[in-house]
Amino acid sequence: MAAPLLGESRLHELLESSCRLALANRMPADSPATIVAAAFVSHYDDGSTRTLAVYDLDLAPGQSAVFDEDRPSGSRVIAVEGLIRMVADGIGITDGYASAHASDDRGFVAAELGIRPRSAALSVGENVFNDAPDVVAYAEVPE
Repeated sequence: MAAPLLGESRLHELLESSCRLALANRMPADSPATIVAAAFVSHYDDGSTRTLAVYDLDLAPGQSAVFDEDRPSGSRVIAVEGLIRMVADGIGITDGYASAHASDDRGFVAAELGIRPRSAALSVGENVFNDAPDVVAYAEVPE
């Protein structure tokens, strides 16, 4: 029995409309902060959403991981949000939230979310961890 193939155009959508999510720990090398889990939501211009949760991570400072969507869509990603779970000595387990929106109607095909040291002023989409006020969760999309 022959399998029903998706075809070239549907595979093209997989490459052109999927969104690559990178999760990065941008804390200094001597930081005890480690990312152990994350949950992401990608928002599409047709109103749909896709979710992804990853567990059993061990992203130390300077490390990152990439997660590619594997379900093709003809719609563009226009926003992404994430809940990042980290653990650190003296703090325990704590969660931080970040979000980013497309700057125009074209949407985006990549986003980076993660943790980094808090600077004097927070950027749009950055949020301070409640139990770790020197750490922010961030989300960035390419311009």
